Amino acid sequence: MAKINALVCLLILVIDIVAGVFGILAEIAENKVHKTVWIPECRHLGHRALELGFGAAALLVFSHAIAHLLGGCVCFGSKQDSQSSRRQLAVIFEFLSWLSFGFGLSLLLAGTLANLRLRRQCIFADHHFLPAGVIFCFIHGLVAAAYYALASAKVQEHGIP
Repeated sequence: MAKINALVCLLILVIDIVAGVFGILAEIAENKVHKTVWIPECRHLGHRALELGFGAAALLVFSHAIAHLLGGCVCFGSKQDSQSSRRQLAVIFEFLSWLSFGFGLSLLLAGTLANLRLRRQCIFADHHFLPAGVIFCFIHGLVAAAYYALASAKVQEHGIP
């Protein structure tokens, strides 16, 4: 069971790292569009950046779903169990996971959609939402893996398969 838990933690980390790399590639693709665009061409460039931005957001959602569906919920339990330091850490990491997920997804989608909306008008935003979303992807990977490890250890401690 420990090997499976380690593989799931590694899977969560890898998915979030790939999401972050997609976000970086989307920013690079968007910057290429900014440098090479001429007014008649502005509506046709940057499709790759949109795909990468939405792909990064989808991978972040998938990673979050894996961590929380397989990790379970640690918010409920007996009063004696609520005194456990492992449970308290799991609750803290669960909160931080949701927080980093919310910020990361919001920033990734804001960066992707802002460039989509402004490209239709041939105006390019100089917002840096995508790099900030990438940072939250990496933070989410670490926090969600820690949450899953603590939540699965809590489940094993109580003998629930």
